[in-house]
Amino acid sequence: LDVMDPQPLLAAGRVGVRSWGAALSVDDLVIQAGGVDFPPVFEEQLGPPEQRALEAFCLLLLNLNEVVYID
Repeated sequence: LDVMDPQPLLAAGRVGVRSWGAALSVDDLVIQAGGVDFPPVFEEQLGPPEQRALEAFCLLLLNLNEVVYID
C-alpha cells in the first residue's frame, strides 16, 4: 500500500491505521514528509510481536473449551 495525500494537513498530528471486521498487521511502516523518513513509534506496553503472538495463542488455548467439547 503506497498512499500520498494531495492535500495534507499542516498541523502536527498522528498517523493511524485501523481495520473493521478483520485482523490487521502492519510491517515495515515508513512515513515520509518533505523527503524525510520518520521512524514509526510503537506502543511500548504492547511488547514485541513475538510476545503478543504467544499471548494470543495462549488465549486461544484457554478459550478452546468454548469451541470444542471433548468428552
